[in-house]
Amino acid sequence: MINLNNLARIMARKRGKKRVGRGQGSGKGSHTTGRGAKGQKVRGKVSLHFEGGQLPITKRLPHQKGFKKKRLRGYQMLKLSAFNIFENGQKVVVKDLIDRKLVEKGTRRVKIVRGEPLGKKLIFHGFTFTRNAGKEAVETGGTIE
Repeated sequence: MINLNNLARIMARKRGKKRVGRGQGSGKGSHTTGRGAKGQKVRGKVSLHFEGGQLPITKRLPHQKGFKKKRLRGYQMLKLSAFNIFENGQKVVVKDLIDRKLVEKGTRRVKIVRGEPLGKKLIFHGFTFTRNAGKEAVETGGTIE
């Protein structure tokens, strides 16, 4: 039974997508097919950085200097034995290392790697440790915060 509420679905005509550049009978022109008149964009694809024969900006600018390691960017590496200069039981932060010129000025993150044994009980605050360096720091009686 046909009712008014489902009339639109029954009577609706499904129309396919217009295919451009397939002749006069396609319904979408045959000559320019939506590309406008003459010009370079009509005849083929133009890359984004193409500047009409002028030397592109990517070739005009100089190469960027240096090579940066992404994996440990921002980390300053330091051996565990470097902490032997601190007093027994002292709390060590990155600022203390900068004051004693063990790491560069402006360093925020320090990763501690295992070196010669640590002979003092220290409290480490705000450092990243390798697995073995962390074990050794705790075994000597120190703590990691």
